[in-house]
Amino acid sequence: MKTSPPKKQPLFEIVLNVIGYQEDGEWVALALEMDLRGYGKTFEAATADLRDLVCMQIHFAHFKNQPAMIMKAADPIWFTRYAELRAERMGTFDEVSVDQDFQIAGLPLPPPNVIANIRPRYTLADGEA
Repeated sequence: MKTSPPKKQPLFEIVLNVIGYQEDGEWVALALEMDLRGYGKTFEAATADLRDLVCMQIHFAHFKNQPAMIMKAADPIWFTRYAELRAERMGTFDEVSVDQDFQIAGLPLPPPNVIANIRPRYTLADGEA
């Protein structure tokens, strides 16, 4: 009996924090951990563009055999702004379902212990404690 080859399984799962903002009448989706920006007329279009860029960056790093090329953090001010927006949103529970995991742009937020573990790698903005 002939069997089909096994399907390829993903090597790893990547979770990115994404912040969206408007610039020059266009939406920008910024992946904080990779410092990549997707652009579009809507936030959804910008995140779709960002997904393509993330895939290209991962494939390029794999092609070059340089995994360190994948993660390059955005400027720390973006992490601060992201935390402020998340705290503001959580404070009002706007569009947040308590029955689901919290997500930004359809991408899950990392659990608090992961955030706590990576926080020492980033510097605080001037005037923050």
